[in-house]
Amino acid sequence: MLTSIFGIALCVWSAFAASSDCLNVRFINWDSVCLGLEKDWSKTFKLSVSENKLEKNSTLRCYIILPNSAIRSIDGCKGSFSYSSTNTDDVIVSATYVKRNGDFYSKRIPSKINFNKGNWWSSSSSSSSSSSSNSDEIDLSTNRKSPSTSQYVNLTISTDKKYTGKLNLSAKYRSSSSSSWSSISNTSSTYFSNYSDEWDDGYYRMTSSDKGEVTLSSLVKFKKDGYYRIYVKDTDGNESYIQFNVWDVDDDDDESDISGFTTSELAKLKKVYKEWDDIIGQMQRKYPSLKRDSYWIKISDNLYNDMKDVINDKRYRDLSDYEDFQDAFDEWYKYTIRNI
Repeated sequence: MLTSIFGIALCVWSAFAASSDCLNVRFINWDSVCLGLEKDWSKTFKLSVSENKLEKNSTLRCYIILPNSAIRSIDGCKGSFSYSSTNTDDVIVSATYVKRNGDFYSKRIPSKINFNKGNWWSSSSSSSSSSSSNSDEIDLSTNRKSPSTSQYVNLTISTDKKYTGKLNLSAKYRSSSSSSWSSISNTSSTYFSNYSDEWDDGYYRMTSSDKGEVTLSSLVKFKKDGYYRIYVKDTDGNESYIQFNVWDVDDDDDESDISGFTTSELAKLKKVYKEWDDIIGQMQRKYPSLKRDSYWIKISDNLYNDMKDVINDKRYRDLSDYEDFQDAFDEWYKYTIRNI
């Protein structure tokens, strides 16, 4: 049942900062950060962060794709990289931003670096060329994130209204007992019982009549319990994914006395609630740093109290149904594994 979910969204970058000192990055949820660049010494450049308006305790990583196609990965977007050039050269700047609840943002944007001075190169011409990407973002949504194996899922893809071209579709799978993801074939009979023509083909071709948005109805039906990620990638290299938690719930599973929960779902929640004190105690003994983590203690207590409210059938409660419970547990689990 333990899982780490990264709900899916993509970022929009402003082409260049008002000041030449840093490159402004604004994500689609309006969180933003400014990337500074300076030359430490010959051939060594330092990336830094200023005007940080990202969520506290979130995760940020930058990638610089240099003219020779070498990739420099910089954790927190704070660190150094080297490159031998004195020219003003084209680069690609990419960043990933993961919030505490698992929401994921990613973007690639062409830019330029003045390697002689060690700063972002900016002019009216570069700003214009950097913002001319055919598709600036991909946003994914679905009609159900926790389907049973008997239910189809729909996938709605939203992108730039001017975008036309292929949207490639692919998938990865992770079992509840594993921490690693594996790529799987769209037509695998092990993981999918039914699927649409678009899923079979592995892509959808967006046309001007779509105006940047399409809903692929009855896209796929999952066959095996576990966690699935469906990826969508456009021809500009922008990619997003959305995750599904698949649990085989019998169609005739009766509704329990607690609204929003079937009998089996309520039984699972009660089992976690009963073992919660032991789980917390074991985690603190194995990872002593959690005893000093006030945020982890807070979300652990909140989840316990939320489960208690469900069991007591409180009229006003945060967990209105089983999917809310899964999302809350996933948020707690993702934070835990990132901080141990």
